[in-house]
Amino acid sequence: MTKLVIRSSGAMAPLPKQSVERSLGLRSLRWYQEEGLSKFRGKPSAFFAMEMRLGKTLTSIRWMQTQDVRFVLIIAPKTVLSAWEMELENEGLEYLNLTTLQGGVAIRAAQIENPKIPNVKYMLLNSECICRMGNVKFACDAIIFDEITEIKNPKSKITKVCLKWCKRAKVTCGLAGQPAPESWEEMWTQMAFAYHGEWMGFSNFWKWRNSLFFVRGFDWIVKKDKVEVIRQAFHRDAYVMTRKDAGLANEKIYQKIIGELNEEERSIYKHANKTWSLPNGEETKYAMVVAGWFRRITSGIMISGEVCWKYDALINLLQTNLKDNQIIVWCTYKHEIYLLWGMLKKKLGMSVTWISGASSFQERKERIRLFQASKRQIMLIQVDCGKFGIDLSAADTAIYFSSPWSYLKRIQSEDRIFAVGKTSSLLVIDLVTKNTIDEVVMESIKCKNSSARFLMERLNITSPPIGKER
Repeated sequence: MTKLVIRSSGAMAPLPKQSVERSLGLRSLRWYQEEGLSKFRGKPSAFFAMEMRLGKTLTSIRWMQTQDVRFVLIIAPKTVLSAWEMELENEGLEYLNLTTLQGGVAIRAAQIENPKIPNVKYMLLNSECICRMGNVKFACDAIIFDEITEIKNPKSKITKVCLKWCKRAKVTCGLAGQPAPESWEEMWTQMAFAYHGEWMGFSNFWKWRNSLFFVRGFDWIVKKDKVEVIRQAFHRDAYVMTRKDAGLANEKIYQKIIGELNEEERSIYKHANKTWSLPNGEETKYAMVVAGWFRRITSGIMISGEVCWKYDALINLLQTNLKDNQIIVWCTYKHEIYLLWGMLKKKLGMSVTWISGASSFQERKERIRLFQASKRQIMLIQVDCGKFGIDLSAADTAIYFSSPWSYLKRIQSEDRIFAVGKTSSLLVIDLVTKNTIDEVVMESIKCKNSSARFLMERLNITSPPIGKER
């Protein structure tokens, strides 16, 4: 039988029943958090569209404390769960992190279907496992989805499961920093989750889209006279707050450092573009695979870390202009992290920690703690592991060794170094290889267009060899 490990703050006695007033008095809220709380007070649905670092997690906890519910399921990416643990502990609230249970999805599902845990109101679940829980009979009173942009695609399994669960919950809440960074088309599924499967009078995404959008080529474009209709509905049903409006915006200073492929890398790059194959014999018939090769070539993964100019440029920055700074280095691939770790830690003896997809939950939590306590100067982190929720505000410099081409991932990761009350400017540095996919990635971020079609058009990949597909 699996032992349930229940966590509490340790510094405080467990909250007695009917102790909402005590909980609400633990920490004072900022004015915009109070405003958001007031907007949804007494309502069964809430959507907090507050930019990163503005405290939407705490706001949603306080709002949920005003609801007459017994069990609350909190869904968030695995990397964000540690932030939820910290907030719940600071509030003196007991919780159960389902990811710590032995037995995988079956054990987690059993807790969601029959929540009978003494003294525990909050359960934490990582969003990555939702796709395997389609048959789970949701039995919690309330559900919160943090980083709800995970369910913007109506066809995805996670979206279908979550929309089914939200209809069974008594109270629902969605959290997002920027719900529609690229298109209003992304909005319905997120808002429908918060409003029990319905938004703007539609309980079906396709009917909503057909009513408000039209087709142009392969894209759906919102009708001109409907833009304001969607905007007004969103601001009516969500609480929207930006750091600028809250008077807390840190200035971001952007800088590019540009280099070039060496002769060997350029030869491999051209060979891949022309033949859709690599010198080692690896072949493909898909253009997106070729694009992935391009990215690995510009990061030095195809050959060795020493031959890529980015490694030398990064080391020069760390040893000169930024030698006294705490720094985050963002990477797309875990192999970039391993190469950098070997160079910075082993060869140069720098104070470095790292997080990749191979890092366990506890490893990530401990490494973030060391970095935030200034016991490590450099954090190497894979974008997909750190773009959501985590606090890396001990740093005021972020270096993109390789940037994601998703605009959402980029802005989410950039804001990991933001903190309320921080007065210093935030420095963001991109290492960009001239005349390569790096420049296309930067353009896609600037245009807020992360579609594969945009990438393929700008890359100008040669026509596929005979027998291969684009």
